[in-house]
Formats: sequence, C-alpha cells, structure tokens
Amino acid sequence: MRVSALCFAFFLGIFVCVIAASERAAANDVEGCPGVILTEIMYNPSTTQGDDSVNEWVEIRNESCDPVDLSGWSLQDNFSTDSISPLDGGDSILNPGQYALIIDGEGSAVLSNSAWDIDPDARIFGTDDAAIGNGLSNSGDQVIILDENLAIVDQISYDDTDSSGCGNEADGDGYSLERRDPIGPSDCSNFRSEEIADGGFPIGGTPGSENFLWVGSVCTCVITSGIDIKPGNEQNSVNPRSRGVVPVAILGSETFDVEDVDVTTLAFGPNGAPLAHRNGPHVKDVNRDDLDDLLCHF
Repeated sequence: MRVSALCFAFFLGIFVCVIAASERAAANDVEGCPGVILTEIMYNPSTTQGDDSVNEWVEIRNESCDPVDLSGWSLQDNFSTDSISPLDGGDSILNPGQYALIIDGEGSAVLSNSAWDIDPDARIFGTDDAAIGNGLSNSGDQVIILDENLAIVDQISYDDTDSSGCGNEADGDGYSLERRDPIGPSDCSNFRSEEIADGGFPIGGTPGSENFLWVGSVCTCVITSGIDIKPGNEQNSVNPRSRGVVPVAILGSETFDVEDVDVTTLAFGPNGAPLAHRNGPHVKDVNRDDLDDLLCHF
C-alpha cells in the first residue's frame, strides 16, 4: 500500500497530516465499498502440490479502513460449518488491507508445504477440525464467511466447468480461483482461473498476497496523523515570511507505518509547499516513542 499526504499547520498549536490511502477500500463509510471479502480459493491442489484433503485453503482480505475482529467468525461449505481462530499465535484482528489464510485446524501440511509461497505478513486462521467445511468439493461447492452473529459477510458458489465462468484450471491443475475486482460480484464472473493459466502466471496462487488478476481497490481511506513542526522545539512556531526551510515530522503510530507514504506526493501548508531537500525525507524516531517517524523539510 502507498499513501499520499497533505500536511497542514494551524497557528493555534494544532498540527494535522491527512493521509489518503488510495489502494485500500473503505467499508461502511463509503457507499459501495466492501469490508472483509473472499479473495482466493484453492479447492483442489494438483498431485504435485500435495494431498487434496490437507492442502486446501481460502483467502480473505480486509478491504475496510478499520481493523476487523474475527472473533466468533466461521466458514461454511455445502455441508458443514467451522468456527475459525488464529493459528499464528496472534489475536483475531485483521488490519486494513491485510490478508488472512484459512486452512484446516491442524494446518501443518499447508504451512510446511513449499508449494505455497505464503506471504509472511498474512494472518493464518484455522478451522475447528481437520478440514475446511466438509472438505471443499472438486466438482463444485460454496464457501461462505459468517461473522459472530452468523450474518453472511461474503460467499461464492463455484464449479469446475467452463460454462460456469469459473473455468476448470483450478480443478487439479495447480491454479486457484482468484477474485479480480473487490467490489465486483462474488460469483464466477469475478472469480477466475482460466485467465491465470492463459496469462502465463505460475501455479500455486498468491496465498496471503495480492492476486495476479487484482484490479486494485477503488475507494479512498483518510487517515489523520500527528505532525511535529521543528522537532525538538517546544514552540513549533512558523514564520510565514521566512525564506528558510522548515523541518516537519510526520508521526508514525501503531496503526500507521510512515514508510507507506509516497514521498513524491508530500506538500506542506495551505499553498502546498514542496519538499526542499534533494535527498528527500528520512525515517527517524523524533519523539522517542520507539515508532518510526518521517522527517521532512519544506
């Protein structure tokens, strides 16, 4: 994710940096933008990828601007419903833009299989038994994500025929069913395997990371972050008539990584003053809170 920034200084001692994250969709606060969505399904691995019964996985992504607590959530297929819980030792929170891989509750086969290049930043959740649902059918099934109130969050029905639109390349050929558009329908018009094969993409899918066919998110999240004018100076004063350079630190937080900022978009003040130093901003903990900040000069 890359984010753009416009920073403002108000002479009442209030300093704000508005960050626009254009590669992440907003949930609930922007009409038409999703929350947690199904993004990829591996329902029938190839024989070289391992035993079908223990190598199935389902991927979800948080397309909202807020962390989502998956406590009490479950996954359902045509015949069975499983509660899901973290297998990676973490909590049940799925952060904005983050992926989670749902595997069987034992999980050892998927996690130890070199066929799956799982992104290290992805969360890992497991079902409450040794299968996903009743075991995802190779000829056709449904995958439903339910929240803690058993309300449907997202769902898809698939089969392995070309006539359905999903294509049959995901049925034992090593490819996955991939979602293309985050706000498109959860059906075979938007989950494809044929284009992956025809496009020359490698088998194995993209577990825990952006899909090969992903068209990108279409909504914009706005993050408000603190800034520090002249770090280390208690007065934080700015002389608008000065022709000098003003140091400004964009402050990082537990939920905002300053390294995600696209520094080419940085501007300061109501007239959008550009960066002054050729070597650009650099990461530094200016307020000694053990979190990275971005020190800039305008």
